Amino acid sequence: MIPVLLDNTGIAAVLTGNLTADTTYQLIKITDSGIPFCEKMLTGAAVISVIPIPIINANVASNSICSGQSTGITLSSTATNTSYSWTVSPSGVMGASAGNGNAITQNLSNLGIVPDTVIYNVKASVGSCQIPNLIVSITVNPEPIVTLTPSMQTICSSTNTAISLSSSIVGATFAWTAVQSGVTGAVSGTGASIHDFLSVLTTVGTATYSIIPTANSCSGAAKNCIVTVNPEPIPMLSDGAICVNQSTNVPFQNYILDSQLSTTGYDFVWYWNGNL
Repeated sequence: MIPVLLDNTGIAAVLTGNLTADTTYQLIKITDSGIPFCEKMLTGAAVISVIPIPIINANVASNSICSGQSTGITLSSTATNTSYSWTVSPSGVMGASAGNGNAITQNLSNLGIVPDTVIYNVKASVGSCQIPNLIVSITVNPEPIVTLTPSMQTICSSTNTAISLSSSIVGATFAWTAVQSGVTGAVSGTGASIHDFLSVLTTVGTATYSIIPTANSCSGAAKNCIVTVNPEPIPMLSDGAICVNQSTNVPFQNYILDSQLSTTGYDFVWYWNGNL
């Protein structure tokens, strides 16, 4: 039995202590503290319901995402009728904002060159009971952008391509596919440069390389590099006969008469008895 004193308004507070289960306080009697001591038997009860501290969980699809992807965070609790809200720690990531609900579905973008992290501070409550906060961190990796040097190239037949690949994101890797038209030697591959030995016969051909960068398991947009391959000029010579002390008149003509190439402007070098 716990005695309590009424104040001058007739109200008393019962100190329950730390309760771990529902507890019923049964009213027994009321006693006057003055003289004479008067008592009155009472009936009734006060029921104290103890709400257990729920456990909050965050089901995260992935703690590391690519720029432009969704957070995909689902919140749950061991107690029913749990309400959730969250705040966001400042960061350079776009798309993160405070909110409420049982899911955090936000598309996050990182326009920088290094990974950045969004920290969600999740608050939950059941009625008037506050659940300890939960911290959820999402790392947002920037999208790598490939730089081609040169962005386009024109080479002669039986020559190697020389295309360097780079990105502002450290550790980026590159893979490409090759589509050739009238060209031989273009192949798909990986690496930081494209060195293919390309050849054509009598017409201009092209090799189109589609390069995709990857960094931190995130792929960037593909860029195309078109390599134009020109055929080698083949001279046509005509034999002739002259008299002594007459001048030679040997016409030179380029055998390659492609509609995409100029038919004039070729320079010819000839040798006489093996001498230039």
